[in-house]
Amino acid sequence: MAVCTAAGLLVGLSNVQGQISPVQPVVPVTGSGANAGSVTMMLKETSLPVADMAAELPGLLGLSEKHSFSLLSTKTDQLGMTHQSYRQLFEGVPVEEGMILVHFREGKAQSLNGRLARLASLSTNPAVDGQEAYNSARNYSNSLKGDRDYPVELLIVSLNGEQAGYALAYKVRVDGQSPEGIWKMMDYYIDAQSGKLIRSVNLLHTDVEQVAHTLYSGPQTITVDSGAFGYRLRDNKRLIETYDVGGLDRSRRGDLYFRGVRDIYNTGNEWTEQPAIMTMTLTNVANNMLSGLGFQNGGRFVTSFIVRDSGSGEPELMTWPDIRMSQNTSTSVPVIARNIYVFPKDLLYWGGFGKFNLSSEEVTDSAFFNVNNIASGIFPWTDAGGNAGSYEVSMEKNPALDAHWGMARTHDYYQEIFNRNSYDGAGSVVRNYINGIWPMTLNQTNAAALPGPDFGMVYGLGDGVAMNPVVGLDVMGHEFTHMVTETNGNGGLIYMGESGALNESFSDIFGTCIEFYTKPEEANWNIGEDVVRSRIGFMRSMELPKHTNNPDTYRGTFWADTENNEVDNGGVHINSGVQNKWFYLLTEGGSGTNDKSDDYTVKGIGMKKAEQIAYRNLVNYLTPASRFYDAYKGSLLATADLFGDTSEAYQAVKDAWFAVGITEADSVLSVSETATPVAVQVYPNPASQQITIASDESKAFSVYIINILGVPVIKSDVQRGLNSVDISSLPKGIYTIQYSDGSRKQAQKLSVL
Repeated sequence: MAVCTAAGLLVGLSNVQGQISPVQPVVPVTGSGANAGSVTMMLKETSLPVADMAAELPGLLGLSEKHSFSLLSTKTDQLGMTHQSYRQLFEGVPVEEGMILVHFREGKAQSLNGRLARLASLSTNPAVDGQEAYNSARNYSNSLKGDRDYPVELLIVSLNGEQAGYALAYKVRVDGQSPEGIWKMMDYYIDAQSGKLIRSVNLLHTDVEQVAHTLYSGPQTITVDSGAFGYRLRDNKRLIETYDVGGLDRSRRGDLYFRGVRDIYNTGNEWTEQPAIMTMTLTNVANNMLSGLGFQNGGRFVTSFIVRDSGSGEPELMTWPDIRMSQNTSTSVPVIARNIYVFPKDLLYWGGFGKFNLSSEEVTDSAFFNVNNIASGIFPWTDAGGNAGSYEVSMEKNPALDAHWGMARTHDYYQEIFNRNSYDGAGSVVRNYINGIWPMTLNQTNAAALPGPDFGMVYGLGDGVAMNPVVGLDVMGHEFTHMVTETNGNGGLIYMGESGALNESFSDIFGTCIEFYTKPEEANWNIGEDVVRSRIGFMRSMELPKHTNNPDTYRGTFWADTENNEVDNGGVHINSGVQNKWFYLLTEGGSGTNDKSDDYTVKGIGMKKAEQIAYRNLVNYLTPASRFYDAYKGSLLATADLFGDTSEAYQAVKDAWFAVGITEADSVLSVSETATPVAVQVYPNPASQQITIASDESKAFSVYIINILGVPVIKSDVQRGLNSVDISSLPKGIYTIQYSDGSRKQAQKLSVL
């Protein structure tokens, strides 16, 4: 009985990265450290209107005529502010990580922020064409199969490492199946001059953090639809659809990710516990099923699964295979498959064990048995070949109910708290795929958010040993937020390094907020406390990240190498602890000493204010390549919008970032932060050729004019009286004048026209 030759058996996504060939730096990166390329500028004094911004940006930012900006999006928020995002171009070629966000009130520019590349010379004439780059990406992906072609993009991209530079490259997306049977969704960046791989990015947002599990939370109200079929898990009000996709092929047709998704039905008014096949055991083997295993034997492993007779003559796979991915050439009985969660109907079911070949998708030395009893209990089975074992049926809650209910609560949270309808703000359908994670990770102990255009959430059923079903309330919020991030209107957050850690952290933040919103008396700051079955009892702690080896200080203890994409995409699940700790302190407050030996005290502002600041930062002030410093600056801009820059909330945001090791890039202080201001006046301001600095100070002091990247461009010594400073060499834009007499510092803005 051949049941495992369906193409869908091994469809999925991979975390395997291609080999990265070294590429020599092309152009030095302007700036240094964690803040290289970061831009923040106040524009209130310029009175620039919305219509002129694209033409003004190169001059404001001090860029050459080779640079330009194209408008990507315009949106108006609930405060009446308008936010525009602009993509940076160099000689007409988009700079992938170059994006500037400009913010307007009543049609006049208030501020800008983002990241840019200050390029002097870089050839934009490729030596290889797009087809060659596509073929190269396919080669690096080592894919045997593929579907859905994507356009090849010519971009200017940053190289790995600070001060490493930029290169002209093609961005090629490849979806394909590896020789091991794992499906990949990858972006490959191919050097347009050499054809070598610069880097690859896994587009699947996989999550190891497993959260509060509502299977054990008692009865909850869910919304379903009804018809001649009875009731099914479809919420037409919120446009939430929940499906069983165990063993199903990927579709890639229309807007469904899986082919032939199965609705989940019920005939009564209550969705109660049902008999489920939960465990299958192999206790006696009379063939060669358990020998000749491992990759050294052609990728053969012992596996188990359940199929049913669909009535069409072709058996239907109901579960993904439970494979023992061991390098041992043999295994011993008993072989146990747990957390199967198959709810039998009135059709004939079979259980199966066998030796599975990953490459050919064939099962040999197999054993099959009828599942002919759905009463609770453990039932023995034997086959004609002498193989034997048992299967267990018990009364179980369907994990799909938790996903359906949890997604409704997640939808309501975003609608009520942020006035956001669905993940994209446009009311799009939300799809839950239950029992579909196996193709992405070759196990059931995970959950994932599918990237566009497939947008959907996929949940595993756990293994019954380390993990329970991965359908907890926080998982709903976490996965949903990944899609919110991708559709934030500014291009999301690149899923690698610091931007990827911010991506993961925002999902943790709002997953936790949704838990407090829905279950305030039970909610806590741990991630995965019900799903995880290990001794520690959770995956991460936002309050105490170090309990699970996550950093609570920027580049402090447990910080992961952001340039090593082979490890967690550059630490996306690890370094997320930094912003997680920031959000906890901002909400709850606290004091202590961080890994930089800085003592801190933060006065908490409560979750209602903190979540508004985090959300506004995510959707209005972050660009795809944002780092923690950008999140710091963006959160201050968001707080100033919401509560003012003299509010307690503004100070708490700064204090919380200080607590996790993020401060200003330079030592420039504002006038309001200086106890005794330096007695000077500057005029004219704005200016174009020359400024006069009038000093009433008794002694001389130094003046620095600093550009937006924090680099001093003019230094002058100022005496008591009138002092002229030539600024004719400065490109127009916004600068900072910093005064220092050795004991005091003061700063003010200078507009150069």
